[in-house]
Amino acid sequence: MATCWQAIHRMYALPLWVLSIVLLLLLGGCRHEQRLSVTKAGNGAGTVTSTPSGINCGTDCSESYKTDTVVTLTATPASGSTLAGWGEACTGTGTCTVTLEQSRSVTATFNLVPRTLGVTKLGTGRGTVTSSPPGIDCGTDCSEKYDDGTVVTLQAVAASGSTFAGWSGDPDCTAGAVTMTANKTCTATFNIQQFVLTVTKVGRGSGMVASTPSGINCGTDCSEKYNTGTVVTLTATPASGSTLAGWGEACTGTGTCTVTLDRDRSVTATFNAVPVIAFATLPERIETNLATFFVSGATQAGNQVTVNGTSLATDDQGNFVRLVPLALGANRL
Repeated sequence: MATCWQAIHRMYALPLWVLSIVLLLLLGGCRHEQRLSVTKAGNGAGTVTSTPSGINCGTDCSESYKTDTVVTLTATPASGSTLAGWGEACTGTGTCTVTLEQSRSVTATFNLVPRTLGVTKLGTGRGTVTSSPPGIDCGTDCSEKYDDGTVVTLQAVAASGSTFAGWSGDPDCTAGAVTMTANKTCTATFNIQQFVLTVTKVGRGSGMVASTPSGINCGTDCSEKYNTGTVVTLTATPASGSTLAGWGEACTGTGTCTVTLDRDRSVTATFNAVPVIAFATLPERIETNLATFFVSGATQAGNQVTVNGTSLATDDQGNFVRLVPLALGANRL
């Protein structure tokens, strides 16, 4: 609204005698007006309005009122901000009421709303979470207040022997950058580091390999994850007609195999078929030095059989048969 001084400024076009009278009247009125000024402070945002109208601060932050006018100021924080309080002619955080017996100044402080970011840790392992900007060092300090809208980056570092499995909690957490528009909680999962033990079976024989602690039963389940530092004992059990020829890679020998899982490990178990030895004895009544006989037998599939220096192949079941000449007496197969 126009003040009396603004009205005086507009009177310059009147005739001199009229202007003189108006000036006398207006100057008397102007001596009875006081100015109310509003200043905004803080890192937040908001608007201050007045009753009676005149101030809408936003942009119009001062107004003149008649002396002794009672003006009520109302502060409205913007989203993400809060009224921290009034200063100068008012105090507190409610409405501000000013009686203008003289010109007055009022300060409204708007601050960004503090938002709390909390970090929790789960899993079988260990680790630390830190933040940028600083405030969280979890470890021990696992929560911090940040101004509304602050983008907080979380970094998870696994301890030795552990691994970081991932984030959960607020959807922001999975990206590792959390925007503080509300109170939020992020969960970091640390697990004990694990390594894979793999068993491979080779050779013409067959058998099983089992582990202590359990996990491998090879047969069919020939690999397993174990926590770092786990000592695994492998025991080989040959099938009937087979024998353990020995271990390879992470183990040697033919006894049990003991492996410490400080990294991924592989072990080979070689099973071979037990050789088949047979004897044929010719009847004494045969007087010739040589005779011809059908020779037959069975061994592991794929084995080679030698009869009196003659190599015989087995079928897919391990059976063999052949017509071979034999010398009189005992003949070794």
